[in-house]
Amino acid sequence: MDYFAAILFLFLYFVRLHDWVPYLSGLNVVKPAMILGGFGLLTRQRRTPGWKFMGTPHEWVLVAYLGFAVWMDLDWYGTFQDVFPLASFYFLTAYALNTEAKLAGFFNWWGFCVVFMGVVGALTVVGIDLTNAKDLIVAENGRLALNTYQMDNPNALGHTAVTGLVLIYMLLVFRRDVATRFLAIPLIMMVGLCVVSTQSKGAYLSGIAGLAGALLVGRKLWMQILVGCLLAGTLYIASSMLPRMVDRDQLRHDEGVMGRLLAFEAARTAYQTQPAGWKHFVATIKWQGQDETKATHSSYVQVGADLGPKGMFLYLSLLCCAFRSVITLRTDSDDLERCRRLIFALMVGLAVSGWMITRPYHAEYFLLAGAATAYHRLAVEHLKGIVPEFGVVEKMPEPDVPAAEDGKPVALAPQPEAEAQGAPVTPASPEPDAGEPQPARKFWTRYGFVDVATGYLALNFVVWFWDYIIENL
Repeated sequence: MDYFAAILFLFLYFVRLHDWVPYLSGLNVVKPAMILGGFGLLTRQRRTPGWKFMGTPHEWVLVAYLGFAVWMDLDWYGTFQDVFPLASFYFLTAYALNTEAKLAGFFNWWGFCVVFMGVVGALTVVGIDLTNAKDLIVAENGRLALNTYQMDNPNALGHTAVTGLVLIYMLLVFRRDVATRFLAIPLIMMVGLCVVSTQSKGAYLSGIAGLAGALLVGRKLWMQILVGCLLAGTLYIASSMLPRMVDRDQLRHDEGVMGRLLAFEAARTAYQTQPAGWKHFVATIKWQGQDETKATHSSYVQVGADLGPKGMFLYLSLLCCAFRSVITLRTDSDDLERCRRLIFALMVGLAVSGWMITRPYHAEYFLLAGAATAYHRLAVEHLKGIVPEFGVVEKMPEPDVPAAEDGKPVALAPQPEAEAQGAPVTPASPEPDAGEPQPARKFWTRYGFVDVATGYLALNFVVWFWDYIIENL
């Protein structure tokens, strides 16, 4: 039931069929899924070996991040109510995906939901408007949007749909047969049409980053360098032909970009002086002599302005923990390897997308972190040779061995029947010398110095790039 609830949440989050019906739009259907998932976790079959609660570094960082957000906010109870569902999404995902098959199935359903919405977007472009998005598209000057809560503007739709290309490649192309790969072709074309029709520059860039991650991860270093250079040149040329990318050299003079830069500056001041608290920061800028509110259009900038350096450090640390798991834990399982590369590619796309869209508190961040936590546990078990069992595990009775008075086992005497028949008795050969015992591989199980250093470096890079954008864009 917990796994069913995790899949159900994917449908409710990405597809949101209830938003397609006018009188059901906005209906809160996530809370019942959360309750169902919690009940499923408490009543599911016993797993042997069990997963210790808070047994990974990821969980401690997640709790520290959300706990810090609650602690620093004056309205701590309201903030707790806001972060509790996010923690629930994370823990449900991390513990429901307790087999390799479930982890692989989770991403299969994730891919189905995202690609389905990409196909719905492509159908909207050709005149089949399933979500009644005509008025939204007119309001956005012809840029594609869908009439759902998560995709009601072109940038939101573009950044979500472009991950469908990564999902199609990893689920239908990577290590698949020829027939399955042919199935991927029309899906790539329709999702690509949806992404291009959003005319979202950020979606193009994050999609390029995600595809590069999917194509390069797991390859040899020299191959990564060669393919990376060829891919970068090809995609740069191709991207110059996409809508709204031909004027990228004039970004500094674009009114939208100018407004974002002013919002970046206001957020930078809040980051250094007085963070606003969880979801509280709203940039107020001077535009044509009047005060106007402006969205930050950046997950990093929003978290920095809301939670300050400490909150930003914890936000980035969870990403770093997820990256460390998928980079360092490589197995010979096709399912785990596909999931490892998929998590890595989606995380790369999320990291790049974070500079162009405000989604730090959306479910994707917590779902990916939860999937990375589940992958960490499953990969460690696989590398240790542990095969989980479910239900009541009965132990086989040990054979009775006679023992002497000192407790040591007694060697069994040869059977008299064998001697009577003249059968040769082979003397026991000595045990072969096994040599020095090989040290067991140590796995990363605690948040330590390396993780602190990695989070600190990530924090300094984000702040440096933040200042670079303000000064040079």
